[in-house]
Amino acid sequence: MKKHKLISISIVLILALMFSPVTVSDDYNKQGDIIVHAGGDGDYTSLQTAISNANNGDTIYVWSGTYYENSTIVNKRLDIIGNGTSNTIIHGNNGGTLDILSVPHDNVTIQDIRLTSIGGCGIRINNSNNIVVQNVVIDNIASSCIEVYNASDVILNNVSFFNGSYCLELDDVNHINVSHSYFEGDNRGLYALSFISNVTVYKTSFYDLDCSIWIRYGASDVVIRDSYCWRTTFSGFYGVGIWVMDDSSNVYIYNNTVFGMNGASGGTTDPNCGIKIGSISVYDISNVTIDDNFVYNCSNAGVWMDVITYANVTDNVVAFCSVGIETDDEMNMNIISNTVYNTTSCGIMVYQSEKGYVFNASDNYLYNITSCGVEVYESDDSTLYNNTIYSNVNTSGDGIYISGDSENITYDSNDIYGFYAGINATWGNWNQIIKGNYVRNNTVGVWLSTWEHDYNITSNYIYYNILGINVTGDNNLIYNNYFNNTNNGVDYGSGNYWNITKTLGTNIIGGPYLMGNYWSDYLGTDDDGDGIGEAPYTIGV
Repeated sequence: MKKHKLISISIVLILALMFSPVTVSDDYNKQGDIIVHAGGDGDYTSLQTAISNANNGDTIYVWSGTYYENSTIVNKRLDIIGNGTSNTIIHGNNGGTLDILSVPHDNVTIQDIRLTSIGGCGIRINNSNNIVVQNVVIDNIASSCIEVYNASDVILNNVSFFNGSYCLELDDVNHINVSHSYFEGDNRGLYALSFISNVTVYKTSFYDLDCSIWIRYGASDVVIRDSYCWRTTFSGFYGVGIWVMDDSSNVYIYNNTVFGMNGASGGTTDPNCGIKIGSISVYDISNVTIDDNFVYNCSNAGVWMDVITYANVTDNVVAFCSVGIETDDEMNMNIISNTVYNTTSCGIMVYQSEKGYVFNASDNYLYNITSCGVEVYESDDSTLYNNTIYSNVNTSGDGIYISGDSENITYDSNDIYGFYAGINATWGNWNQIIKGNYVRNNTVGVWLSTWEHDYNITSNYIYYNILGINVTGDNNLIYNNYFNNTNNGVDYGSGNYWNITKTLGTNIIGGPYLMGNYWSDYLGTDDDGDGIGEAPYTIGV
């Protein structure tokens, strides 16, 4: 215990040293040090004059005061260090569309200052490498607070962005790290236009922005983690927490909190989503991981994905959204171990998963679902395994709803209860396997509509429903299931088989043979003691 305490104290001391502003004093007069003092007690009274007279490698210390500057160009390898964001203020003097600082040179550090009041950018980093901006506040900027173009190896640490049209705008940037920073405004927070790579956003907060993080086109190796996107306004156009789109790859979104994406108008852009991975063009997105996030109170989907190849959505909590997790036109998708609750529509929606690719939803916990637990539409080659799906908010929805010519889907070992229909299949699906599920306490346990055919329904426990199974489709095989319901079943179709040839094997109630189903209201006898009734059970019509 003493060792841990010493380690904790050491970490606190290190962090205190890291984030303490540098205090400028009269001791800074060694070679390579330049003092800027607004009152004339330093080497210069203007930052631009100090830069013009500096040499590569110098450090410019900017004393406490307000400095009216714009179009200041940092065209040398310099460290520019203020006396803290409350003390050293670079005022743009309302200089039209001019920038306050422009950094077209490599190896520049800017820290411990505040930049304010300009029609252009606070800091424009262009055609440069190895840039550090830390412990900086930028506010009242008409354009972007910081713009980074055609640059690499940029570090933004403990930077506060306020009231820019875009807080941080990126284009053609390689290796940028944004950490321990704060974004606030009414437009976009981090906006990456195109071709950014090796991007990390870490422990950063975004507040009341129309779109907190928007990565637009051609991004690769993006990590967004341990950050907050918080929205309390009910206006704007997008209303999205994290949005990655168009020809991006290797995206990792981990342990973020996204709250309150509501009220944006959006048109056809699917606004008001917590995490949105999707395109508005034909370009797809590949290798996406969305893991361990908390998404809360979004009027559209908590997590929305479109045109993705290879994605893993795991261990997230999504609550009080219209839809928990929605996918469209996906290839090789895993939705595993998520918790979704209190949705006004569906827990998980699967639209048009591509034939020949794998879709897997397993070990998810979906509860207090208003409409349907899992909806599968026009999707093939999918598996829903070991999900818990229940509703106690109303009885009009479905636990699992299958529609739109879906093929080759396996529903295995799910626990479904509290809906109108536990499993409802309609609109021409075929070649489905429904096995090992617990379907209970619904109005109807399993419902196959007129167009459903070639289902294999086996080894399910269907009980405590008002109607156990309703079959109006044709050519389905239903055997070795446990039925104990008010009314166990009806069959309005043709060519449905309720038995197989007597086969050695443990059946649903532990008997030695497989053949038919267990019916709680069966009145026949087992004369030869093989566990199979002698007379057939009559299915209701």
